[in-house]
Amino acid sequence: HQKYLRLLSKAKKNKGEEVEYADGRLVARAQSTDAWAVVLGGDRPPARGQVLQPSDDQSVGQLTYTATLAPGAKETWSFLLVVDTKAGVDGALAAFDDLLPKKDDLFAAKEASYRAMVSDGLQFHSPDPNFDAAFRLAKADGLMLTADTPELGRIMYAGLETFPYWFSNDLAYGAGGLTPAGFGPTVSSHLRIAADYAGKASIKGRVPHQISLGGKVINPGNAQESSQ
Repeated sequence: HQKYLRLLSKAKKNKGEEVEYADGRLVARAQSTDAWAVVLGGDRPPARGQVLQPSDDQSVGQLTYTATLAPGAKETWSFLLVVDTKAGVDGALAAFDDLLPKKDDLFAAKEASYRAMVSDGLQFHSPDPNFDAAFRLAKADGLMLTADTPELGRIMYAGLETFPYWFSNDLAYGAGGLTPAGFGPTVSSHLRIAADYAGKASIKGRVPHQISLGGKVINPGNAQESSQ
């Protein structure tokens, strides 16, 4: 089986990347800054690793794994993807070495947190069991969109994988449903950011439309966001 990964999908914005395969892992760094890096690997070494250059000039790391299974046999492979936007390659590699041995405990804790949110708390019951299941899946989706960021604090992404940013409109639309579903603290934290940025002199009272995870206003928005 082969696993392909586009390590830095915004190559045009970060002015390209350098990707290498070493010690069973793929390592990428942005050419425009030493602070941005990605590391991908697993709990067992691949049979082969290489870096390809497809026609769009973006580097693609490829890890190739082989396995022979007897009838009814089962194997579990674990992979870890680390993105570091402050300490670069050294930080990403250090985090990788620290987190991978803890994979079982981390997975169990994450599974328990999802179970507590999805199975417990507010429930929806209707004559249609598929509708009930959709409600539980929507709560799981909300957890996947929740992020703790160093610069902004806890926010909810507008969407993955294209919109991992703070947006004012998206959360304003969803707050009424997310709050009773158990996401009240996240909604409150996200909306407080709107007030904090609107209070900055450089913003002049306007609630921005979009903010990066680093705290930079990407789109100042318009009067509609502030009134909403």
